[in-house]
Amino acid sequence: MIESNQNIVVFDIRTVDEYNAEHIKEAIPMPLSKFLCKSCLQSILDSYRDKEIILYSNNGTLSKKVFDILQRDGFQFVYSINGGLDAWKNANFSLITKEHSCDSKDYSINGKDITLQEVERAIEQKNANWTAGYTSVSNLSYEEKIAMLGDMDMYIPNGDVKEISYNGKLPEFFDWRNVNGTDWTTPIKNQGSLGTCWAFATVACVETVIHIFDGYPWGCDLSEAHLIWCSTGNKNFYLKQYGLPDETCFPYYRGVAGQECNTCPDWEKRARKIAKYGTVPNDVFSIQKALVKYGPLFTTMDVYSDFYFYNGGIYSHTSGGIVSSHAVAIVGYNNKSKYWICKNSWGTDWGENGWFRIKYGNCDIGRNTYWYSANHDPMEPCNPTPYDGARNVDIFTMLSWTGGDPDNDTVYYDVYFKKGWPLTMDDIVSYHQTNTTYNPGILEKDTIYYWRIVATDIHGDSTIGPIWHFWTEDTSSPMIEIVKPQQGYMYKDGGRTIKQIPFPWAAVVIGNITVEVDAWDNNSGVNRVEIYVDDTLKITLNKKPYKWLWEDKSGRYNVKIVVYDNAENFAVSEIKVWVFNF
Repeated sequence: MIESNQNIVVFDIRTVDEYNAEHIKEAIPMPLSKFLCKSCLQSILDSYRDKEIILYSNNGTLSKKVFDILQRDGFQFVYSINGGLDAWKNANFSLITKEHSCDSKDYSINGKDITLQEVERAIEQKNANWTAGYTSVSNLSYEEKIAMLGDMDMYIPNGDVKEISYNGKLPEFFDWRNVNGTDWTTPIKNQGSLGTCWAFATVACVETVIHIFDGYPWGCDLSEAHLIWCSTGNKNFYLKQYGLPDETCFPYYRGVAGQECNTCPDWEKRARKIAKYGTVPNDVFSIQKALVKYGPLFTTMDVYSDFYFYNGGIYSHTSGGIVSSHAVAIVGYNNKSKYWICKNSWGTDWGENGWFRIKYGNCDIGRNTYWYSANHDPMEPCNPTPYDGARNVDIFTMLSWTGGDPDNDTVYYDVYFKKGWPLTMDDIVSYHQTNTTYNPGILEKDTIYYWRIVATDIHGDSTIGPIWHFWTEDTSSPMIEIVKPQQGYMYKDGGRTIKQIPFPWAAVVIGNITVEVDAWDNNSGVNRVEIYVDDTLKITLNKKPYKWLWEDKSGRYNVKIVVYDNAENFAVSEIKVWVFNF
């Protein structure tokens, strides 16, 4: 069926050596590394999007992983052979073996069978600055090495990438294992044979940021097992919403997959939460700023076969094919030698006692990087005095506001104040004061002022308050316009019919009319409008629309409008009106 159907393609996702030994007829060798390479998905696999793709591995485990990858990438017709090649052989289906194969192509790649000698030779040839040797993971089978890693896209939540703010100059060298003589990190752990590196990298970061928040490294040891088996949905959101209990609440057992959430009954009381998290842009400067500001960073990298032999030095890929992606914690950097210092989760018998150094940009390290913080931002400044939009404010006023911090940290306030718009971050008038009042001095009358407060806690986290504004004492008169009646016009039918007349010094009204007034004040605002006829007050209007139905006998009248603002400044406008009522 496969031979005759051009719409079906079979991918053998095992190693090429395994493919050469035996494979299903017409199967195409497509090692797992091709599916973990995003550029490969586009350049190699895109041509198969309209095909029905059948996947197989030795026992079906890896083919299911690739099935998920292709499904997320939009491939619609993907199938995995249940039980893999083992089930195929048990069903006595035919295979192409090495001795019967007529295919002379060499598909061999550096992968499973790379040796220590090959790695050492490549290091010497490329003049790399690291040493190789046998480690606790170098002699694992290729399947076991893959199982320790994973498709990080399955575990990494999407997030908005925002610029990292940092005040001051970054040091040329930084290491959370030695900040002025203090080691803020926690001991190296061993994830064993499970693909749980994402959880260990996450917990490594969170443990240290809790140390930083608490002010001393007291030995925080959180439960990776709880994060793996009990959390649901977005892992970072879970850490913020629920947190993690200590390790003794739910210990991690290496090599035991598919566990139930067997955490302790009082885990919520024992849990420590993060306050916030964020995504770091993938560039060296941004990663360094986030690292120094917040603490160790979760990140991902590609793992090649030679990485399992890493014994020390500044790692750079020299030999072997890509195995899969991996999650680690960045804890430091060195600008002179251009490397990151990272914490791994393969135990202390690998690398530099479990740690490693890696050249900037090597193995695509930093492509998915997150920061965590146990510190809450200061409260947003609120309750301003004068209140926002206040009018007729005394020129000797004192500014005040309400602040604070959820963690009871000391808060410093920067005051920005300016006459007129716009208010910018250059308009700072007071820096890092601790009290919540500010004296701007004697202000100008009839003027609008803008101001805002930026609160910063002792950890350097800030909250920018809203922009407020107010008007000072109003000494100017309001504005007034008599809309109806107007001089030089005749009105009848209640003012609905208007006709221009030849004498512009008065208005003529036949019958009655609705007097309409427009009044405004840009400072303290209009308080009231008074309408007089021959110096007799007829009505006081306190809000718009300023209208009054005037009915009177025939005669000659003087209509006067008086408008007051909230500072009791006033303006007057008058008009002569002839009324004819028959």
